[in-house]
Amino acid sequence: MLADGTWDNHTAFLDPTDLSIRALVGSLDLLSMELELELQKIIAANNGFFMANGPPVTRTIMNGRFGVHFQENGEHCRVKHVQTYTPVMLNRDGISQAGDEDPKYNRKGNHSGADVCWNILNHLDDGVLSENYDGMFPKLPDRATIWEHMWPITVIELGDGFVIGRERVVTKASGTFVAPARTSGHILFLYDQCLLIGTATAQQGISGESVSVEDGEVAVYLKPGQQAVIVWGS
Repeated sequence: MLADGTWDNHTAFLDPTDLSIRALVGSLDLLSMELELELQKIIAANNGFFMANGPPVTRTIMNGRFGVHFQENGEHCRVKHVQTYTPVMLNRDGISQAGDEDPKYNRKGNHSGADVCWNILNHLDDGVLSENYDGMFPKLPDRATIWEHMWPITVIELGDGFVIGRERVVTKASGTFVAPARTSGHILFLYDQCLLIGTATAQQGISGESVSVEDGEVAVYLKPGQQAVIVWGS
């Protein structure tokens, strides 16, 4: 039970031998749920935007599908917490990167543009997108970044290295992507280390055969270090 004696009417610690109740406890997620639902109503009534730090953990909040929940940074394995809700991870800072137990995602970061891209590509490994932290891409007058074309997106499929949405595809993996029903035309943005290096439409290609188009399918061929965003209906 919480310090003030509050019980959420559901949660208890069980004795492992006979499953009898040893203690009544209160879950903060359940105890605060009604307040969060009231806040959501106020935000919705005022045409506001709701973004939460952490995945929804109650069935009521999950079924409500209100707003965007991203998962905190730290260990890369936390991506599984948001893969089936809003697949967005917070970019990791230098301290949390260096503390990741998985050597593939462990390095000392410094919030440079390269670190921002490194986070984005890490998250795409498990089919999630990135919410920026306090690291930023450098502003280049002639080079757009992948941030400029990743959103908005209504996710319909996740995979190893890519996120497919109704509005666009974000990928670090080569593959063939099919346009949503009743959608024609597209623009493909090609990046190297998250910096724009070329664009193509349904009638154009990019040097090096990075993309081919046939019957609403876009085949993307990416070299190491490259990424692509396909924006449908453009």
